[in-house]
Amino acid sequence: MAADRDPSTPRRALLLFSVLMFCYTYVHQGPGWNQNSRLDVLHALFAYRTLAIDAYHDNTGDKAIHNVHYYSDKAPGIIVLALPAFAISACILHVLGVPLDSKTGWIASDWITTAGSVGIISALGGMAMFLLLSRLIEQKYAFLTAYIVFLGAAPFPYSTMLFSHAAVIGLICIALWAIVDDVFLTRVTPSSILQRKCSVCTVGEVTRHLLAGLCCGLAISSEYTAATAAGAVLALTLLASSRRALILILSAIPPLLIIPIYNTVCFGGVLSFGYHNLALTEFQDMNKGLFGITWPPKLSATYLILLSPARGLFFWTPFFLIAFVGIVPLFKASRPLFWISLIAVITHIVCISGYYMPSGGAALGPRHLSPILPFLTLLSALGLCYYPRFGYVLGYFSLAITGLATLITAMPWQGVTNPLRDVYPDRLLEGRIANMLLTPLGLPPFCSMALVAVVILGFYLAACLVSRKTRVTALPTAEQCTY
Repeated sequence: MAADRDPSTPRRALLLFSVLMFCYTYVHQGPGWNQNSRLDVLHALFAYRTLAIDAYHDNTGDKAIHNVHYYSDKAPGIIVLALPAFAISACILHVLGVPLDSKTGWIASDWITTAGSVGIISALGGMAMFLLLSRLIEQKYAFLTAYIVFLGAAPFPYSTMLFSHAAVIGLICIALWAIVDDVFLTRVTPSSILQRKCSVCTVGEVTRHLLAGLCCGLAISSEYTAATAAGAVLALTLLASSRRALILILSAIPPLLIIPIYNTVCFGGVLSFGYHNLALTEFQDMNKGLFGITWPPKLSATYLILLSPARGLFFWTPFFLIAFVGIVPLFKASRPLFWISLIAVITHIVCISGYYMPSGGAALGPRHLSPILPFLTLLSALGLCYYPRFGYVLGYFSLAITGLATLITAMPWQGVTNPLRDVYPDRLLEGRIANMLLTPLGLPPFCSMALVAVVILGFYLAACLVSRKTRVTALPTAEQCTY
């Protein structure tokens, strides 16, 4: 593709990855039930060679009980993805003579594991999104869009703690980058579909769809609600070629098998999930409907996750408002991608609106909407092309609100109607902020926070100033986006 041949593309992709990894590694949140639930399993595996978290279960409420043993109730994919990084942290601590289960060992293993798993996957997802958008729009807009979304939306806060959401976003972005050549900017007709279905897959196409299937399988095994986004990826692939869709499905099976294997080992049955064996009674609504999703959805929940100051997507990341501008351009560029993206976004919002806890507990923004953010990013990128100045302003506020909030805490407690007003000012004035990499070395917390804030906002402003004031009047044609 033309964008792939641009010599500046690899440099910009590497620059974006480096900035994202710096921020994801530099900032780390404190302990919490969600991340402790997975860390407990990793510690138990290394210390006791078991998946049972009996020795650690007191530090989390996100747990299940079966045959008088405690287990994590979370989807097991993140545990598998985090295992290599945790092993590295355990080796480092062993060399330094620090016990793995000591206070220092726990903090260090948590930090290294988070940065080496969800942090890296999210940063790779940001780079993949930039490369994908570079095939569709000018690189400056592609770079700024990826930068805003991955530092001004859910990827940033959830890359600084061992949640699943940032990894899911990264995995879906990688999957879209791998398969999107087959459908982007292609006006599908019945004859063209038949021709593609009968075409022979090249080695490169097979490799890309194997990667996409692996990412989709890992996304679902890490967060069950990622099935809507993974299903959208499969639908796009199916429109391109039934053979490629088969490749994607087959490559998704191994990571998906993590789920029944974990269920069988821990809870005695393939379909016996951790949520069916919850240890705490206050979470029993998880067993109503489909893992807590019931019908009909509640309009109050829709308002909560989209518009409210408590968790609203457009409140915490106003940059996504420009996605509405990108609807018509995406429809003109690729009707298959438009319709499948639209269906995936609406379906997911409806599902989460019917979820028993749409707020996500202690969370920054609507974490349960994370799987559909890659599709909203595509729309937002097109919107940015047509109204760049408006997009720049929305991007700045997104970075300022979500980006700086992450530096204070990524887990404002549930029930607060406006954390931006009722949580963050007090915590900032009291000096209660997130852990920063240089703070243990003696740098004052506010100085550490200022350093990464300058990197985030200063780099963005510099990128906006360097960007020339031009406006896109036409998108590339399908012929311009071929190999």
